[in-house]
Amino acid sequence: MMKDKRLWLSVFMLCTFCFMMTIKLDDAYAASKVEFTGDITPLKCVEDGETYIQMKDFDMMFGEVTTDTKHTQIDVKYVLENQFMKCNVLDTRIYTDNKGDKEVVFTDSEGIIHEKNNLEVKDNKAVIPVVKAVIGQPVSFNAPKGITSEYGFKWVQLFNGKGTETITIGEEKVELNMDKYQAIIYDSYTTASFEMSEFKKIDECITICYTVDAKGRFSKIAGMYNVVASADAVVDNLKEIKTVARGTYSLKIGWDKPSCANGYRIYMRKNGTWKYIADISSREFVFKGLSAGTSYVFAVRPFYNIPNMKTTFASKATTITTFTKPLRPTKVVASKRAYTAIKISWTKSAGATGYALYKQVGGRWVRVKNVATNSYTFTGLKRNTTYKFAVRPYKIAGGKVDYAASYTPITTKTLR
Repeated sequence: MMKDKRLWLSVFMLCTFCFMMTIKLDDAYAASKVEFTGDITPLKCVEDGETYIQMKDFDMMFGEVTTDTKHTQIDVKYVLENQFMKCNVLDTRIYTDNKGDKEVVFTDSEGIIHEKNNLEVKDNKAVIPVVKAVIGQPVSFNAPKGITSEYGFKWVQLFNGKGTETITIGEEKVELNMDKYQAIIYDSYTTASFEMSEFKKIDECITICYTVDAKGRFSKIAGMYNVVASADAVVDNLKEIKTVARGTYSLKIGWDKPSCANGYRIYMRKNGTWKYIADISSREFVFKGLSAGTSYVFAVRPFYNIPNMKTTFASKATTITTFTKPLRPTKVVASKRAYTAIKISWTKSAGATGYALYKQVGGRWVRVKNVATNSYTFTGLKRNTTYKFAVRPYKIAGGKVDYAASYTPITTKTLR
């Protein structure tokens, strides 16, 4: 350990002991009497009959030890096993694709584990439940159901990383290689909910929820979660695609965001085959350069992309059949006029299902009739009177109806 600095030792799995020079650990045990300079604060503390948990930000253990310049005649095994190892996390899995279990082992769990915690503690041991995370996606937590705290909660995360500690026994230096879990306390999270930042790579951490006592100390462990992040995303299919805006030569489609998606592959059905259009990150897309009054089939397939690592697609693409507005007639003529009737005709609109006919009454357009042909006779008119009529094509497809963007009007007059 460096001079005048606090000795932070791992609360968790001690892997191996390696030594510089020729000293052996067993020899150090045999030659040493238990003599320790400094104060020891264990995980579980009792003050005025109240039990609480000693935990500090950036601590690498539950509990701490402060020392003088160097250790002299220290029983290292006694210090490590009987003072610090109050709460170990043991890796009980084969380390493959970051999947498996972790087991928490307490020297004494009585009084520091909430009775409604999410751990099944037996003989001071419990498997920490796995929470699967995806790289780039935040992870949300809630305290186990039924747990309340009058004074609030605290959330702590333990991140694993191999490290070494060097201590001095007599005149010899001893190097300990171990797995360390560095604790980070999130003081801004004081409620039963917590959202951790997303992982940037394949990694893992232990997330712990504590209740707090009246003095703001860690009171009891409410829940522990073994968060395992991987690139294995599960992307939901789209539930529905909607036509957001319809034009004569364009169509805008949109959809709701499915879980775990950051991109969408767009397709268009053309000549009986699917044509790739684009990959986008927004939840709307505009198809341009289309034909008026024409039906189209589009498809969208969500995906989740982790740059330089992996792209995962939803199991299938979701389709939509929609159509453009019909083009208004380029010409409307009065093909036949009479004393009380006028027949109008117009050019057909490609793709139109029918035509809505209007008559202007009192300065506003009033619909008279829908027809499927390209001519119509207005009757019951007055002699020698000027009238304004209009034609507006419409298209029906898939139970939806839409009209041309504008009317095509004509002004004409009955005979005297």
